[in-house]
Amino acid sequence: MTQGKGGPIKDFGQLREHFQGPGGRQAGTSEPPQPPVRPPPAGGLPYRPGLNGGYFDPAGYIRAEFIVEYAKDIADKLEAGGMTRSLLRNFYSEVMDTKNLLLGGRPFESLRPRVLKLEAFASNAANRRTSPAPLLFQRFIDENVRVASQDSHSFLDGFCQHFECVVLFFRGR
Repeated sequence: MTQGKGGPIKDFGQLREHFQGPGGRQAGTSEPPQPPVRPPPAGGLPYRPGLNGGYFDPAGYIRAEFIVEYAKDIADKLEAGGMTRSLLRNFYSEVMDTKNLLLGGRPFESLRPRVLKLEAFASNAANRRTSPAPLLFQRFIDENVRVASQDSHSFLDGFCQHFECVVLFFRGR
């Protein structure tokens, strides 16, 4: 058992204080612990500015590069950036839940806040202290939500299909 200032450490709070100092501060400092500084991701999103044209070709069908080329590239970069399969699947599940509500008859306008909220969830995931998502993932969600939140066609036939392919190409841990 580790020894603290007043004898053996008996609980987690004492153990944290032993290593971090009082109030969760790093020992020997008066500042709270800071999250680790991460370098910017290597490479950016493959479709910037391609996404500015939307997901669809002139006939209204999803462009092939969103299904294969862009999805593979993003999956590889997320994997290289340390993205975990479980975090990616959690986000994908939220998107699929929203899709199912839409297909079940809910109007898109009532579901738009759920789509927009993905940005907040991604920001939280990318900025947490333990096991943060790569910053590229936050950018991926932000860019796609900007377009997918416009209408149900962009969400269902664009973003949902694109995100599904990213998940399928992802081989991460």
